[in-house]
Amino acid sequence: MEPDEALERLGTRETELARVAARGRRRALVIMLLGCVPALVLVGWLNHDASLVALIPIVTVLPGLWYSWLKWARRPEDSQSVAFVGLDRSQRRLVYCSVATGSPLDDPIVLTIVGSMQQHMERTGWMAALAVAGITASVCLLIGGSGTPSWPAITAVLAAGTLAIAGGWWLTRRTGQVMRRSGVGA
Repeated sequence: MEPDEALERLGTRETELARVAARGRRRALVIMLLGCVPALVLVGWLNHDASLVALIPIVTVLPGLWYSWLKWARRPEDSQSVAFVGLDRSQRRLVYCSVATGSPLDDPIVLTIVGSMQQHMERTGWMAALAVAGITASVCLLIGGSGTPSWPAITAVLAAGTLAIAGGWWLTRRTGQVMRRSGVGA
């Protein structure tokens, strides 16, 4: 990107970030609706549960989606990952390639979004690791407590949990490296 073009994009950064965040909010809401609500109906159907109690998860998920939408609209600076969803496919591909290779980014809009996401991952990464470890342990206990434990299933769950934690750690470190190479941060 030419220096003049980068300077011009910096000048319109707030407007463009708001536009990207609005597009990301819409896309994220559609993803959550298409991912959460049918999954809850499918689980009720698979369990042959036609009672009104089966509607409780759906009734609890919809206010959660509404809360997320309001939070994103009220505090867009806290929802840079939603803004990332709003980027064009070519911009997202550029970020993926940059993180994979460790090469710098030069788009000021993308740098702002990725930098904010990286700072958030550094602040909250340990909480995510604890959550993944807790979920992994719970699933292993559920599988192991069913009479005859299925050791291949327990091993697969432990491997998936370990890979999720290691992947989060690697992504945080690599994104920090990309930001430093891009001239942002220490």
